[in-house]
Amino acid sequence: MKIINIRLDLSYDGSKYYGWQKQKKFPTIQETLEKSLGSILNEKIGVIGIGRTDAGAHALCYTANFKTTRLSFPFVKLKDILNTRLPQDTRVLKAEQVSPEFHSRFDACAREYVYIALTPSFFKKDTLVNKMKPFFYRYFHVLEEEPDMERLKTIVKIFRGEHSFKHFSIGYGRDMNFIRRIHYFRVKNLGGKIVFFIKGNGFLNGMIRSIVSTSLNFAYGKLNEEIISKALHNEEPIPSKYRVLVPASGLYFKRGFFNIPEALL
Repeated sequence: MKIINIRLDLSYDGSKYYGWQKQKKFPTIQETLEKSLGSILNEKIGVIGIGRTDAGAHALCYTANFKTTRLSFPFVKLKDILNTRLPQDTRVLKAEQVSPEFHSRFDACAREYVYIALTPSFFKKDTLVNKMKPFFYRYFHVLEEEPDMERLKTIVKIFRGEHSFKHFSIGYGRDMNFIRRIHYFRVKNLGGKIVFFIKGNGFLNGMIRSIVSTSLNFAYGKLNEEIISKALHNEEPIPSKYRVLVPASGLYFKRGFFNIPEALL
């Protein structure tokens, strides 16, 4: 019996989900996808994702894969059939057969995210947009004051490279490996939308939201570079009153990068 390995690229609105990974008491993307695939293929399906995502975070192109022996219809129909079974907040962008060895998590060499915050100037441009402000909180971080963009562009550079992000993560024990490499971290102001672009070999729980929060606090003049540098060198954490994470609503998994050829079967 031939085993088929299938890669899926997904986009999803994570507003009502507790992240990617299955949990006993809360809805997740992984559980939703496995149930839909199981109902189509009439077998228990285990889906492997490229990594965990925060509760409430979204995805533009999240990669996962699963194996099956029960594909009883033409493969080209899988994407459309699956999209009819999934809730409207989750869409399959692409489905393709890949080599049996392909593994979404272990073959990923980097992940890219964006974080989007809206400034007061974004809402001042248009009366209708201002009236719609309550609706934006679900998909963006809505700021109450304008950050200093020059300070913001300066401080994001400090996070680039390899560091211990122990003081920029949550929920881990002492034995955790906190070393991660940030390939790039930059920020742009696009008409009142502050967009952070970040790519790294991996991210700890809450890490991106923590460094975005720290960067904004620096831009507001609440933190200085010395304090942030000490946290990155594991000397002492950021003062507790400035360790509040920015909301997950502004966080989007953009795409994964893989270090092996994803050959079609």
